[in-house]
Amino acid sequence: MNKLYEKSITRGQQTNKLPMVVWDLGYTLVRLNTKSNNPLMRKKLHFMSCIYGAEKKLSKTEQRALSLLYILGRQKANIIYLPNGTPAPAIIKSWYKGTLSLQAAHKKIKSLLKENRSTNSHEQEFIKELLFSLFDPVLLASNLVIIPSAYKLMQWCNHNNYQQALLSNLDPYTYNEFKHLPAGHKIFQFIPTQRQIISGNIKMVKPHKTIFAHTVKILKQAPEDIIFIDNAHENIESANKLNIHALWLHPGNYKKIKLDLISLSS
Repeated sequence: MNKLYEKSITRGQQTNKLPMVVWDLGYTLVRLNTKSNNPLMRKKLHFMSCIYGAEKKLSKTEQRALSLLYILGRQKANIIYLPNGTPAPAIIKSWYKGTLSLQAAHKKIKSLLKENRSTNSHEQEFIKELLFSLFDPVLLASNLVIIPSAYKLMQWCNHNNYQQALLSNLDPYTYNEFKHLPAGHKIFQFIPTQRQIISGNIKMVKPHKTIFAHTVKILKQAPEDIIFIDNAHENIESANKLNIHALWLHPGNYKKIKLDLISLSS
């Protein structure tokens, strides 16, 4: 009999259940596909990856576009970060939390561009394309692809009777698009709706401790019975403070994550 399965068998009055595995989504289970035959689309996807993904190097025009977002406001507390380690503009945090509607985001961008025109009309139009791409849930969702090693690990967890859940800093619009796409169907076949915890639906974001406390409550698990997997170190630190077993996913170290899961389950 599988040793991991044995742990879920009741022995007398005591039940030794397996911990619940809680996944992050972006760059843990899926990544943004930045390849395209269309040059403008390729640049949009690259900029999106600099904000939502793992790309750290921005072009000069991308830096100007990002600097415009900071004009709308900077985060003051419970900061979330860009892939390059700098605090994200406040509008990005509001977008994640679901406190900024799609219509309001577009209105803010239009107003921002009107008040901060570039002397270069070509650059102005390009910056407009970049900024609007950040608030295009169809574009983002349709370019999320599953990381093969992550999917294999999800399959392994399912085969070995781990319950799985999701905790993601995803806006509600992209989530609603993604869950209906083939990639979403593949991921969510292992995670029932009630265990899909999305920032945009609950108005909380990682790494703030409230979202982890909320997760513990929603999943009806003791913190020590949860294994949380994320690629952002600040999220790992926050989860650990609540006695959640948090595993930091370095790029490509899914084999080590599997070994850690086995170790924490024994």
